[in-house]
Amino acid sequence: MPEMKQFEAIENDFILTANLRVIGTDVVISIEGGTHPHVGAVTMLTASEKLTTHTFPSHDGRRHKDGALGENVAHILQDVLQGSATITAGVHFDGISWEGIQVCLELSKKLGMQLRTYLQAYEYGGSAPLYQKLPPKEQCSEK
Repeated sequence: MPEMKQFEAIENDFILTANLRVIGTDVVISIEGGTHPHVGAVTMLTASEKLTTHTFPSHDGRRHKDGALGENVAHILQDVLQGSATITAGVHFDGISWEGIQVCLELSKKLGMQLRTYLQAYEYGGSAPLYQKLPPKEQCSEK
C-alpha cells in the first residue's frame, strides 16, 4: 500500500504544506497553501531526466505561476530520487504582496529540504518488476 506523509513550512501568516505519497519507487507530491489551494502546475522528473513543468490557465486568463514552487522542490530532490516524481503545486493567498511571494518561494525550498531528508532515509520495499519477453513489434501487429 502506498505510504503518505505530510510536511509543513511556516513563516508569519504563510503556511505551505507538502503531501507526499510514495508509490513503489516513485513519488507524488502536492504543494498546497493559502486561501484558495488548487492545482496550478505539474512538474515531472526523474534523477536522470531534465524536469518539465506544465502550468494551467488561471481564472483571469493568465497562466498559474505555481510551477516555480514545484521546480524549487524538484531541484532539491532530483539527485535522491529512486524513480519518477510528479509534483503538483497550487498556492493562492488573497492580496499577496511581492514580499509574500518571496516568502512562499523560500517556504517551498524548506519543504524540499524536509522531503529530501525523508526520502534519503526512506526504505523502499518490494522487488523489482518482472517483464514478459515479447516478440518484436512487427510480429505482434494484426495482418
